[in-house]
Amino acid sequence: MKSHTEITLYDCYSDLGATGTNFQRSDFERLMQDVRDGLINCIIVKDFSRFGRDAIECVELIDEVFPKLGVRFISILDEYDSENPSCQKDRVFQILKHFMNDYYARIVSKQLIQAHKVSREKGEFWGNRPPYGYRRSEESSKKLVPYPPEGDIVRKIFSLYVIEGKSTYEIARILNYLYIPTPAESYHGKKVYKGQKKRAIWLQSTVVGILKNPACIGALAYGKTKRALCENIPLQLIPKENWEIAFDVMEPLITKSLYDMAQTQLKERWMRLKEQWKKNPN
Repeated sequence: MKSHTEITLYDCYSDLGATGTNFQRSDFERLMQDVRDGLINCIIVKDFSRFGRDAIECVELIDEVFPKLGVRFISILDEYDSENPSCQKDRVFQILKHFMNDYYARIVSKQLIQAHKVSREKGEFWGNRPPYGYRRSEESSKKLVPYPPEGDIVRKIFSLYVIEGKSTYEIARILNYLYIPTPAESYHGKKVYKGQKKRAIWLQSTVVGILKNPACIGALAYGKTKRALCENIPLQLIPKENWEIAFDVMEPLITKSLYDMAQTQLKERWMRLKEQWKKNPN
C-alpha cells in the first residue's frame, strides 16, 4: 500500500477451495456483511475471476451495487479502478471482455485435458527432454526409442547397484572417473575428455533418479503435476504414489526383474540409513 497511502488494510478475505461460480462462499459473505456494516469502502482483488465467475452478478455488483454503497473496486491484473476516470468509460464492456477471455481459456483447458488423456492412452511423450537412455523417434517426436550409448550406461548403473552392490555415491564416482557425460551433457551432445577443467559431474541424486525411473522398463509416468483451469485447480505437484504409469509403451532397457530388485534394495538401504541416523544423530 506504499503507493496508495489513502488505502488502509482492514482484512483479507479468501475462499480457497471454494468454487467461484457462485457467491455462496463463507468469506465472500463475510466481506459483503462488512460492506453493509460500513466497515470497508474499498475492495481489491487480483483479477475479476478471483471475485467471482458469474459475469452477470459481478457486473451488477461492480457497476451498480458498489457505487451506490460508496465502495471503490480495484482489480489489479485487469488494471481496473472504479475511481479512475479512464475506467468509467465502457466499464461494463471491460468487465464482460475479461469474463469472455476467461471463458475461452477454460474451454481450451478442458480440451487440453482431453487431448492429454488420449495421448496417455497412446503412450505418447509430452515432456521437454526424454528420459536418460532414450531419444525421440524420427517417425514421431511423441514416440521414444532407445539411445544405445545412454542405454549401455543405464544397464551399467543397474549392474553396479544390484549385482555388485555398489552404493549410488560409489556409482557416481565411477562414472565421473570414466569421464561418462552426464545426462545433460549427453542430451546436448557435449563430449567429456580427460584434463577438462570445467565440466558437469554425476551426482548421487542423478544415479538414484535413473534407478527409480520406470522408463528403464519401457514405462512412462504421467500426472507428476496437475493444473486444470477449467476446474479451478492451480499448478500442484502430485505424490509419486498417485502418478499414472503406462507400461510397455517403449522398448525396455533392462528387465523388470532387475528393476524390481533395484527398488527393493533402494528401500532397504534407505531404511538401514535411517536406523544409523537414529543411533548416531550427530
